[in-house]
Amino acid sequence: DFNIVQGLNQEELKDVSRWWNKTGLGHKLDFIRDRLATSFLWGVGISSKPQHRYFRIQIAKVIQLITTLDDVYDVYATLDELELFTDVIGRWDINSMTELPHYMKLCFMTLYNLVNEIAYDILMEQKIDVLPQLRKSWTDLLKTYLVEARWFHSG
Repeated sequence: DFNIVQGLNQEELKDVSRWWNKTGLGHKLDFIRDRLATSFLWGVGISSKPQHRYFRIQIAKVIQLITTLDDVYDVYATLDELELFTDVIGRWDINSMTELPHYMKLCFMTLYNLVNEIAYDILMEQKIDVLPQLRKSWTDLLKTYLVEARWFHSG
């Protein structure tokens, strides 16, 4: 059974790796921590049961994106860029992303697509619309990152 589960986990990690490579964030943003395998192992640690494949894949994506956005807020972006990015995230409007620098457009689109993908999957499977809650959770997280960035920039 161990070898079967290990093989399933390897396939899941390949799926997550394809997603990560497709986003381009790991290649385009050289300042971020690229810890995809670690993110995936968090999911394995939470639930290793074979039937929880979807959870492990999605939680790996979420954790990697949280890490990426944390690096944007803590390491790279200016305070003005962060204010704008947080505002755009709060609106969840594709059209407003034109105001963002290119690297933030990549982050916004990756987040936007992931949130909508998860909401769609849950709607199809469970017939529950979780999109407002997902958007609010990400908006709240990034607002707290902005507070931290303001503290840092103010000394």
